[in-house]
Amino acid sequence: MIPYVTLPPLFIGNLAIQPFALLVSLGVLTAHFLLVARAKRMGLPGGWAAEMSLTMVAAGFAGAIFFKLLYRPELLAAVLSGAWGEVRLPGISSFGGLFGALAGGFVYLLARGVSAPDRLRYFDAVGFSFPFGFAFGRAGCTVTHDHPGLRSDTGWLTVAYPDGARWDLGLLELLFLMAVCGAFVWMDRVARPRGFYVAAMLMVYGMFRVALDRLHVDPVRYAGISVDQWAGASAAAIGCFFWWRARAARQL
Repeated sequence: MIPYVTLPPLFIGNLAIQPFALLVSLGVLTAHFLLVARAKRMGLPGGWAAEMSLTMVAAGFAGAIFFKLLYRPELLAAVLSGAWGEVRLPGISSFGGLFGALAGGFVYLLARGVSAPDRLRYFDAVGFSFPFGFAFGRAGCTVTHDHPGLRSDTGWLTVAYPDGARWDLGLLELLFLMAVCGAFVWMDRVARPRGFYVAAMLMVYGMFRVALDRLHVDPVRYAGISVDQWAGASAAAIGCFFWWRARAARQL
C-alpha cells in the first residue's frame, strides 16, 4: 500500500504556489515546447505550431470548465434554465480540456488555410506531446489526491487515504501516461505515417478511461452510462477517425 503523501505550497516571498498549479503549468509548458519542436522536426512552421499550441491551451481551459458541468447536474440544470445567478465555477475536466484543445487546434489550422495533409502532421505533433504534458497534470492530481476511487485493501497500488485504503485514480492515470510516454519514445525510433501518434493517443487514452471508470465512486450517468464512459468512447472514436486518415495518407 502507498502512503498518503501531500506536498506543501512553495513559497516565493509571500506568494504561495500550490503544487497542483505548479505541476499543471509545467505540463502546459512541456507539451507546448515539445509540440513546437516536433512540428519543426516534421518541416512545419514553428511559429504556427506555437500559435496553435496557445490557441489549444485557451480553448482547452474553456472546454475544461464547461465540460465539468456534465459532472454537476445541478449546475447544468441551472445553466439550461437560465438561472446564471446560481452557477459557480465547477472546476475543470480533463476530457473537456482535451476536446476543447482539439477543437481549438482544428479551428486555428482552418483559419490559417493549412492543407488536410499538413493538418494531420500538426495533430500528430499534438498527439505525441500530449502524454508528456498531461503526465505533469496527473502528477498534480496525485499529490493532492483529488480523485479518490473505490475502497480497496487488496491492491498494492492502493493509497492509504485518511478514511481507509482506496484506489487513487490520479495515480493510476499518471502511471498509464508514463507507460505511454515510454512507448512513444520507443516507437519513434522508426518513421510512422502522419497521424499515427494522435490516433494511438486518443484510442488508448479513451479506452483506458472507460476501463478506469469502473473504479469511480458513484459516477454521474446519462442514459445509464457514466460521463467518463461517454467521453472515453468519444475520444477513442476520434482516434479511430485519425487512424483511418493516417492509413489513407500512407497510401498516397
